[in-house]
Amino acid sequence: MKWSVHLQMVLTGIILLILINRQNEILMKVLSYISVMTIVLLLVSLYAIIWIIILHKENSYLKWKDISFVANLGFIFALGQIIVLDLLRYTLTGSWVNIIK
Repeated sequence: MKWSVHLQMVLTGIILLILINRQNEILMKVLSYISVMTIVLLLVSLYAIIWIIILHKENSYLKWKDISFVANLGFIFALGQIIVLDLLRYTLTGSWVNIIK
């Protein structure tokens, strides 16, 4: 890689750290939504892969339309995991408030 690319990456990281450190409310909301969507996408992908393995359909999908069934199964199970863990947290703490502030 060229030094200019490294310099751009370092400057971008420094600018993001400064913005995060200033606790900009709009930026923090955007970053929190990106974080949540990343976790949901990761869980959906994981459960879709698990369902593909369970159904023995490895290397059999040619189009995105073909994989929609297991993607929906992955989404349902990911949403179920999130709901179960939230309910478990609610029963243990008695509140929906953040555990760590």
